[in-house]
Amino acid sequence: MKNPTAISQPFGRLPDGRSAQLVTLGQPGGLEVDVTDFGGIVTAIRVPGGAGGATDVALGFATLDEYLRGHPYFGAITGRVAGRIAGAAFELDGRRYPLATNDAPNHLHGGRVGFDKQLWRVEAVTADSLRLSHVSPDGDEGYPGTLAVVVEYRVEQGTTLAMRYEATTDRSTPLCLTNHTYFNIDGEGTGDALGHTLQIRADAFAVTDERLAPLGRVAPVEAAGNDFREPARLRERLGRLWQQHGDYYLLNSRRAGTEPAASLWSGDGSLRLDVLTTEPGVQFYAGRFLDGTLRGKRGRPYVPYGGICLECQKFAGGLGRPGFAPLVLRPGETARGEIRYRFERTVSGGT
Repeated sequence: MKNPTAISQPFGRLPDGRSAQLVTLGQPGGLEVDVTDFGGIVTAIRVPGGAGGATDVALGFATLDEYLRGHPYFGAITGRVAGRIAGAAFELDGRRYPLATNDAPNHLHGGRVGFDKQLWRVEAVTADSLRLSHVSPDGDEGYPGTLAVVVEYRVEQGTTLAMRYEATTDRSTPLCLTNHTYFNIDGEGTGDALGHTLQIRADAFAVTDERLAPLGRVAPVEAAGNDFREPARLRERLGRLWQQHGDYYLLNSRRAGTEPAASLWSGDGSLRLDVLTTEPGVQFYAGRFLDGTLRGKRGRPYVPYGGICLECQKFAGGLGRPGFAPLVLRPGETARGEIRYRFERTVSGGT
């Protein structure tokens, strides 16, 4: 590590003996974020200024062993392709590529050993930033091409966690990266997040089947009951969401990365999270499959709907389909993307 003053500590050992590290980003009195090089996982986000001090708003674990035992992608970098690929196969340039059916009958979040389960290489650390890299070899989880990825996490202005990535390949390959943090901005482990208020600035969403596999077409939100263009409390909308899960939303046109794509308010409205991104869409997941068996950093169970995901990304089901952002990265190109999570305490306690 290039900066000897960075706050870093051992986080445990993988079964093959390699060591993982945990790095704390941020300055005293501001936002603090813990990230491990295993999976590029954001394990904690502590927002200052709460009644009892800082509030940890990210679901996660205190030890590497808990992550190794399995989890629903808490805080991880997901890829090569985040989201579901229907039928666990895709066609590219006239060739069919079969993939792992790790969410049968579909392929999910890059496969059985996706980016979330890799030990990333630490390239640089400062008090506010961590740069990680990973090389995914040709054929990894069925994907073509050797893919080189660099991801940087940075705490900005004491209020914002930014994630930026770059990727190149030596063969054409699908690419769809995101961060998979589960947010409960009342505080992780405080129960369900259905009292949160959500806004997503999107007029349309991608339609899925009963197994949540993409069908490759879009529909207007007002016709489906999943309209979050105006702020709405999740508890009041849950019964109208398809499979009580959430959808992939195609974001409205805006100045990329400078205006919020989505916003989330705590139950009492005293804390707001704005999500800004250069990506074309956001996958909202309501945390339906949490079932109380996993316990977080304070030993409290993660109950159904105990965390909300707002995964900024391209659309996995858009591969080769018109109307969706291109998903294929080709040799000579560089893919770039940015996601920013900006927190603000409100004085009035309202939205």
